[in-house]
Amino acid sequence: MAWCDEVLTQTVSATLARPDFSMFVWLRKSDRFVALEAELLNAAGVAPYGVTEYQGLICYHWSAANFNEAKRLIDALTPVAQHRELVLQQIMSRVYGEEVLSIKDERRRSAAVSG
Repeated sequence: MAWCDEVLTQTVSATLARPDFSMFVWLRKSDRFVALEAELLNAAGVAPYGVTEYQGLICYHWSAANFNEAKRLIDALTPVAQHRELVLQQIMSRVYGEEVLSIKDERRRSAAVSG
């Protein structure tokens, strides 16, 4: 299990009611981090309910009541997803048995680049 998945599970489990849909984005720290984080948060239009950091990656967590709301947020982040520093963009659904919809997943490439 990836560290962000573990943190997401711990974060969500700590709340009384898990959101039906969770969205998370991993952003790699780089010399452009401050500008990219501002672009990410501005595009989202709503503050994440959680932010964690591990090995140079920042993981942002948002929640939504339904799939359309979750997809709307992920779609708003599409311009930011074009940057190579955005490593992962996913929606996790509690409604559909913990299914995960990956919009962008560069974890293997990211590990190869940093390793």
